Amino acid sequence: MLATISAIGFWESDVFSADGALGPRAALSLNQATTQRQLPDLDAAFRQLVLDATHPNYPKLSDLKILRNDTIAALILTQQMQVLHQWDQSFKEKGALLVANSNFIDDDVLDFESIAQAVSQLQKAHDPSTENKLFGTGISPLLPLRTLTNGAQSFIAQYLDFYGSSTTYGSTAIASMQALRDACNLLQIKVCPVVLVGGCHYANLFSFLNNCLLLKDTVGYAEASAASFFMLTPFDGQAAGKNCLHILHFYKHLDELLDESADWLFYGGAFTPLQDKELLNSCQQLQYTAAFSWFAHTGNLGAAELGMLLAAAANWLLKDQTAVVVLQDAYGVVELFKVQKA
Repeated sequence: MLATISAIGFWESDVFSADGALGPRAALSLNQATTQRQLPDLDAAFRQLVLDATHPNYPKLSDLKILRNDTIAALILTQQMQVLHQWDQSFKEKGALLVANSNFIDDDVLDFESIAQAVSQLQKAHDPSTENKLFGTGISPLLPLRTLTNGAQSFIAQYLDFYGSSTTYGSTAIASMQALRDACNLLQIKVCPVVLVGGCHYANLFSFLNNCLLLKDTVGYAEASAASFFMLTPFDGQAAGKNCLHILHFYKHLDELLDESADWLFYGGAFTPLQDKELLNSCQQLQYTAAFSWFAHTGNLGAAELGMLLAAAANWLLKDQTAVVVLQDAYGVVELFKVQKA
């Protein structure tokens, strides 16, 4: 028994849940994202977040020029979770914040036409001073700040008034899994009393270009912008609540599933239908009753995938039922662990 998950929140497309509530599996719709046509013969679909600029927790106007939509979603979600769960000063002062951030290049940064025009202006410059001035008129000097890999973690800490230990993790779905491992270690050695773990992802052409060369084919490629977070506390056998999951143990590789059993298998990380099928097949040595991945409904969720899978587990597992959670990234790296419904 490594730790207990006590709170979950997620945001994907127009689905927002600060309390982790998720309807029955049968109510989930299939992915209706429109295939993109930025490149010839590109077969890729991207779902984007639906943000409400009038939301009371929408970021300050002065911050918006350097915030991606996935970061905005993470800010609103975590602030709503803080109010809902009444996280106190012990979290703000002594807790830990571990945030994974997948794709950090959004569509504003990918505005190649504006960038090309700005670069063409440089040809008219006769000295460095004029060069800087001409380039600055075409490209906002704040634009590069949108690409900060620690943007989500930094702004979440700022908006939550958090000043405990905080860390940013890498750029694949596995990053949030590494954050989870570290969170369990921090709790076990009593470095902190609680840990907020999560991640956000921006789905677009840049993410596709990063991943497409790693795939056998890209037919049916699908991604979704999303954010998800969950709170971990030390293992508590008396824990109760709809979101409570006990983390039992981590596995080192898929071969360890031989002769293992669980009521559910939750798996994710696929970018194409073929990948999704292959990942499920790789778990065939596990004995389970039901399996689920978000791919058919959302596509790949990047660093937000782990929290979304845990939300499904928290909602659909019955008391004392177990599930194995498996995540894979585009490089074929796999991480897996077992949870039990409290």
